Amino acid sequence: RLREADAGFGEFIAALRELGMYDDSIVIVTSDHGDSLGEGGRWGHAYTIFPEILRIPLIVHLPPSVRGRVAVNPSGLTFLTDLTPTLYALLGHEPELKNDVFGRPLFAASARDLPAAARAGASSLVVSSYGPVYGILTANGRSLYIADAVNYTESLLDVSGDPAAPPLPLADDTRAAYREAVREAV
Repeated sequence: RLREADAGFGEFIAALRELGMYDDSIVIVTSDHGDSLGEGGRWGHAYTIFPEILRIPLIVHLPPSVRGRVAVNPSGLTFLTDLTPTLYALLGHEPELKNDVFGRPLFAASARDLPAAARAGASSLVVSSYGPVYGILTANGRSLYIADAVNYTESLLDVSGDPAAPPLPLADDTRAAYREAVREAV
């Protein structure tokens, strides 16, 4: 299946080039979610928001005429909600509402207008689309608190290292602070 998808995408890109449209095209390749494939004994993607579920590919091709006039932070924290405002902004229609609910353009005229700058110092709420599982991704993107109302568990994970690493200790005061952050964000 992967070979078929790869071949189909390759044919699409080849057609854009053949038609002389590739250098005028914005092409985005991504996914709706990741999958647990055994990390820490976890499998699947329903009712969870583990790091491997949140991390997805994002490849963006910009026309050469656009590339030179925009700033980008390829290591910045990005959400799928950022894609629509990104397309609008690249097409000359700056979004009026720029926030984490509606997303933020991934490219900007200057680095200070990028989402990473706007998100600096702020944590982000992440939610499973299948059930009541909420998380707080810290501002630096290094840790993820998960409140899982499906399995009645809470955990704190270091998302910067080994995906199979055991959860971090979760002290009562830290747990209370994260619970409050989830309540406020929801």
